[in-house]
Amino acid sequence: MLVFLDYKVLQKFLILPKQIIVFFLFSALFSSCSKQAEENSFENSEDEILASLDLKSDSFSLSSTYQRQLEVFNSLFINEGSPYAIPGNRSLDEKEKLFEKIRAGYFTESVMQDQEIQKFYHNFAHAMDVMITTHCLLKTGGSIFLTQDEQSLLILAALAHDARHTGLMNSFLINSNHEYSQKYEHDSLQEKLSLIFLLELMEQNQIIDSSKNSKAKRFLSEVIIFTDMKKHKEQLQKINNIIPKVLAELKSARGEKESNLTLGASHMDIEKNIDLSSKLDEGARFLIASFILHCADISNPGKDWEQSERWAVLVLNEFFQQGDFEKQREMEVSMNCDREKTSIPESQLGFGQYIIKELYDLLARLNHEAGSQFQENFETNQLIWKRLREEEKLSGNPYLPVYRPPSIQAGWNGKE
Repeated sequence: MLVFLDYKVLQKFLILPKQIIVFFLFSALFSSCSKQAEENSFENSEDEILASLDLKSDSFSLSSTYQRQLEVFNSLFINEGSPYAIPGNRSLDEKEKLFEKIRAGYFTESVMQDQEIQKFYHNFAHAMDVMITTHCLLKTGGSIFLTQDEQSLLILAALAHDARHTGLMNSFLINSNHEYSQKYEHDSLQEKLSLIFLLELMEQNQIIDSSKNSKAKRFLSEVIIFTDMKKHKEQLQKINNIIPKVLAELKSARGEKESNLTLGASHMDIEKNIDLSSKLDEGARFLIASFILHCADISNPGKDWEQSERWAVLVLNEFFQQGDFEKQREMEVSMNCDREKTSIPESQLGFGQYIIKELYDLLARLNHEAGSQFQENFETNQLIWKRLREEEKLSGNPYLPVYRPPSIQAGWNGKE
């Protein structure tokens, strides 16, 4: 590799000792080689990112900059060997523009009472976390239940599932007679908002069929609408009903005859090329995909303590902001939204007991590998929350954790 120096610069070197000139020339050469090495490293970094993604991945770090976000997206959809494909014969530039437009949906301004709402939780860091976690649920066994195109659509749905979110609950929008409550008929308001945003984007870019009843539209509609927490119990009942049939098919595909207990899927089933997608009807596959996305959407209690606590603090700050608006409007303050009365440990224990435990138990039955890891982390975290709750009671002082928002490029629009 040749290194060229400006003549005037070289003239200055001539008055220096020979050793120093050699040093500068070597430094320039080394710098040039280092830059080339960095470029080569960049080319390989997305493959390395894909290989490193697992249920312990730090989504805050992976979403900290736009470049980092794009690398993760490219590792999933664009690089050679990427596990997912964007429908249609789209160019690299078109695929990256799709990512940028989905991302832009999380940066739309949300205003209430002439104040911009700070999206503590429903920001692009959350979208990246859900996309990464959904991928991990697929690669730990979940992919055996879905067709290849369903897996790809599910990852896109995970990234876009909260686009245009206001940072407020659906119930608040309904009770305050927000324009969305009329537009979306008082049901799954923001889920419908995100779904329509994604469908219009994909139609405009000719990624999916524009026909009203296309499979892609039906799939995306079901998986995104089922992220509405009001549909939590309905979904769990439905998934509980189909698990026996799904596990029976898995047992048969594994060739298990003696065993009375069939563990849920794991990465070993993928390695053995087990594919149940043709054994399950479309309704069952769509339901399983919805369940996987729902688990990813509220996977925070099943992550390691540092991440789990950080997400808990962020979502509660978003709740507290809503509680402030409710007080200003003299509305009844929603559960866990009163910053003066809500105990953070108590709220997490209640959420864990009434929502998370049953969800993760069902996940472990369907996907033993990921579900058991979530269960283990969840139980550990619950013990910590119990200890913190007892410390609150003994001291009389509320638990005040360190507040750590995501980066501005990850969608944080407030002050640290």
